[in-house]
Amino acid sequence: MKQQINPIDFFKKHPELNVKKDLINKLIIEAKRVRGRAYVPYSQYKVGVSLLCNSGNIYSGCNIENVSYTPTIHAEQAAIVRAVTAGETKSGRKFIKALVVVHDGNSMPCGLCRQSI
Repeated sequence: MKQQINPIDFFKKHPELNVKKDLINKLIIEAKRVRGRAYVPYSQYKVGVSLLCNSGNIYSGCNIENVSYTPTIHAEQAAIVRAVTAGETKSGRKFIKALVVVHDGNSMPCGLCRQSI
């Protein structure tokens, strides 16, 4: 079984990212809130994501299933699309400062989402 990463501990180990505990908690709360909006009639597996951009703006997303799993929208993709459409790429390709994924399982973002991130 994979060990879960505590976001507070992660950012303590990476002070160069300059993400404070209150902001991390805000990201976690937002990811949990949006997870409740997930549309998952087939898998019942809700995922919520909050994304902090270099600009300081936060975007969130949840998974949206389709009867055919291939076109299912992943929560990470939904948050990234929201950030891009809001103009966050003006700061360049690496506009994501932090990303929080909340779900009931013990997994990491899939390969497709990792490529997007």
